[in-house]
Amino acid sequence: MKRKQKIRFQPVVEQCEQRALLSAITYSSPLVITKGGTYSGNWQSLSPATPAVTIDTTQPVTITNSNIQSKGDEICSGAGVYGIQLTVTNTNFYGLNPGVAGDSPGYAVSLAEASNVVLEHDYLQSTRGFGIWQHHGSGTITICYNSVLNIDGRISNGNGGWMTGNTLGTDYNIANFVVLYQVYNVAGIDIAWNQGINQPGNSRVEDNININDSSGTAASPILIHDNYIDGAYNINPTLTGSGWGYTGGGILLGDGTATSPSLATGYVQAYNNIVVSTTNYGIAIAAGHNETIYNNTVVSSGLLSNGQVIADQNVGIYIWNYYGTSSKVFHDNSGYGNTVGWIGAGGVRNDWWVPNASSWKNNTSIAGAITLTTEASELTAWQNKLATNKVTLGPQSS
Repeated sequence: MKRKQKIRFQPVVEQCEQRALLSAITYSSPLVITKGGTYSGNWQSLSPATPAVTIDTTQPVTITNSNIQSKGDEICSGAGVYGIQLTVTNTNFYGLNPGVAGDSPGYAVSLAEASNVVLEHDYLQSTRGFGIWQHHGSGTITICYNSVLNIDGRISNGNGGWMTGNTLGTDYNIANFVVLYQVYNVAGIDIAWNQGINQPGNSRVEDNININDSSGTAASPILIHDNYIDGAYNINPTLTGSGWGYTGGGILLGDGTATSPSLATGYVQAYNNIVVSTTNYGIAIAAGHNETIYNNTVVSSGLLSNGQVIADQNVGIYIWNYYGTSSKVFHDNSGYGNTVGWIGAGGVRNDWWVPNASSWKNNTSIAGAITLTTEASELTAWQNKLATNKVTLGPQSS
């Protein structure tokens, strides 16, 4: 029986509209920015090895009202340039099939040791997302009001298509909507009011949001709030058995292998988010300290929109010392006030599993069956929330 109530076809319409816009754009060759200022334009790279835009200065740079497409990274920091100050607003990012066997689409923005990063009101389609690798300087990171369709780490087969297996490095590379890696003790980080939708068969995301060996401060934790995340799947989410496991999901606010407290993920809060149908987990803490999951809604029926079962379903929320680190590294991780309805493996409810939580209070399991209609109601709730708060997503007309 087809379930028409599942609202997953709206992004397909959006994708078609964006393709129509693409065909009308005249692109310039790759740009290297060597001095500060405001830049607007349309740039592309048809070589996976060359970013469409390279930031080769530490002077403040703003890119706005632009279109960028690439077979590699769209925006990337120049080699050895530490302390980049970059703002990107009202910009469309499009990832292209690299056309080279073994390569994945590039990152929309990939910055190493940047100082201050603002990514707001942008649209991402078929990219590997935003990657912030380490931090340099006194600035912070703001990622807000973005609309994202299909974070994609699939590896090209070299003939315009994609590999179809489930082997890391052969069929896919890790891709996240947002990943922070070794960004230590940075105050003011805000990841908020973003919408991310990943379609099965057109995407291959790992964790939509991943905070990996990164930290805020006790006075100013990393804030992940008021986001809508819908979908996280391996290349074929209906397959199970040997070689078809999946470890991705919604929001992993605590990740990383650091064994030193100062280098571990810490001081992170995830709240007021809506996470739908993200397979392995909805929201989780697997590492670190002083992290809190609260007032989120996490839902999965365990089904694709056509009614097929998602094979590797697991749990709505977990707090688990996955890496087995000491109590000096993994501690004070808690949750409260969450609303969860999650169909796990075998169609059995599995709303949460919190064996290593320091506290888990006042959380609510959604009563009754969790269906595709339940999931669709969360999209409606999100749209109403945007309207109530007068929030608009993606590029804004000037």
